[in-house]
Amino acid sequence: MRIVLVYPNQTELDILLDKYRYVPEYRPKPIVPLGMLYLCSNISHQVKFIDNNIKKFTNEKLFRQIMEFKPDIVGFGGTMMEWVQARKVAKLLKEVNIPTIYGGPNATVNSDKHIRYFDYVIRREGEVTLKELLDCLEEGGNPNKVNGLWFRENSWIVKNPGRPFIRNLDAVNYPDREIINLDEYSRESGFPTAKPADIVVSSRGCPYDCHFCSSKYFWKQTYRTRDVGKVIKEIKFMMDKYGTKTIHFREDNFTVQRGRVLKFCEELKRTGVEWICQSRVDDVDEELVKRMKDSGCKGISFGFESANDHTLKYLKKGITVGQSVRAIDICEKIGMNWNGGFMVGVLNETREDIDATLKFVEKIRKNPHSFLSPRTPRFLGFPVSETYFEMERKGFVEYSWEDGELLIPRTYYLLAKDVEKAIRKDELSRMGIRLRIKEFIKLILKTVLPRVIFTKLRKIYRAIIYARLMILFS
Repeated sequence: MRIVLVYPNQTELDILLDKYRYVPEYRPKPIVPLGMLYLCSNISHQVKFIDNNIKKFTNEKLFRQIMEFKPDIVGFGGTMMEWVQARKVAKLLKEVNIPTIYGGPNATVNSDKHIRYFDYVIRREGEVTLKELLDCLEEGGNPNKVNGLWFRENSWIVKNPGRPFIRNLDAVNYPDREIINLDEYSRESGFPTAKPADIVVSSRGCPYDCHFCSSKYFWKQTYRTRDVGKVIKEIKFMMDKYGTKTIHFREDNFTVQRGRVLKFCEELKRTGVEWICQSRVDDVDEELVKRMKDSGCKGISFGFESANDHTLKYLKKGITVGQSVRAIDICEKIGMNWNGGFMVGVLNETREDIDATLKFVEKIRKNPHSFLSPRTPRFLGFPVSETYFEMERKGFVEYSWEDGELLIPRTYYLLAKDVEKAIRKDELSRMGIRLRIKEFIKLILKTVLPRVIFTKLRKIYRAIIYARLMILFS
């Protein structure tokens, strides 16, 4: 079969950005869509891949580009931020009788919604399910035997049994990086590392039970790993083929298994490659961080989430503020660069709780090895999680973007606008008069200029700031 796989572009975020300040914005430069590249390399059919985060085609032009390939079927991936374009282009394809597929985490966690817009929804891992679906359709069969698939049959929605997770991840082919131009993507690590930096995934899943995270709805709290030697082989291949100098282990939690991390340290040291990873604060100790640094690790990203123990308990994060402080102290002592995520305005939080986290972030940001973001985001509802459902159940949703693709909540004590005011006050107190002047100019431009021109100017400004940051850290 002839299939076009599409990673859609982010579109129609302006409505959201005009209403709320501290929400996801347009990406200045996309990262490699590794999940889609895994699909491309694990199906034995004629495939064309369009990354519209790079091409930036309008809906109509993307439709025309797809049709030039004369596809039998078209598959869409992407997050909730790309869902709008996927839905709209799928509608255009339906008008010319081209069946469509939607897959990935966003498709999985809200399949009942997405099956209304696409002919097939692939749930959870897609490599085997997509191959079986294409093989079945090519042979003229009925896809009701393809596990991990939902599909529409006339007016019925058929929900096939779920597919077990792939046991042997080493049997999965490397992602097809040849199908793209790597230099069109961000090859930065976010830390001061050698360039270029590229992504490798050594594990899938996360065993933890955080109530704000959709990961467990996709991975069911499973954690599977690739063989260390096989991962090192892929890294060496990338160093030789693409000139990779830094590896970003972009996965939920690289440090779940301490012994495995130590084994990686031995092997990575021999390659001479630099690397960064994600970790929980309760997974690291002084000896481990020393070994990581000695093997070429240049940065660790932690999920701190909050500076309030009662909020961490509410979120079922399974850590304490004390453990976060300990992880930071270890990194500072060893000389390991670090950063991490915080969020404010969690459903249980008061203004005092928000201020406590913002003050804590400002304090630790001054550490010599801190690479914390200059902005602390607000708590949001991403499909789906326990807190996502709680927002809906308790009537806390003040704004729902694109029918639940992103929820802006109030807390038990504060309106959504009050959460934004708290973050804004913190920013102004840190940036002082310089920021106030910039905001005054922005307000004038927004008032005087037509919205479309103001939006374009805003995108240009963000691109300039992003470029300046990349120069700063290079």
